[in-house]
Amino acid sequence: MNELIPPHAKTMSSRELLTIINFSRAEFDESPVRLNDFNSRVVDELDGYHYETFVVNNPNGTQSTEHHLTIDQCILVGMRESKAVRRKVLERLTDIKAQQIQQLPQPIGEVEDKLRTIILALE
Repeated sequence: MNELIPPHAKTMSSRELLTIINFSRAEFDESPVRLNDFNSRVVDELDGYHYETFVVNNPNGTQSTEHHLTIDQCILVGMRESKAVRRKVLERLTDIKAQQIQQLPQPIGEVEDKLRTIILALE
């Protein structure tokens, strides 16, 4: 597939995604996933996709790998979870994606229409 991340697309780190997944796993009495195991899942699931990989320094002096993923890529990785966890993670990622869409700049025509409506309301 090898799709590129559009320059305007916002990303989430694999560590942030792991936090969402582990929080959801805890809600359903499932054990947490370790970061190194999770990173292996990310690499396996997103084989053929483009995403950025970084080496980050941890507070304890060690280093870890972190991937920056689009929300759609996060959803793909989250689909590997159990049904209950998958539903919870999908709900959270869908909320995040909706917030990102709302933050995109609106086309000029829509902005002008809103301004016109506000001006008319003030008259």
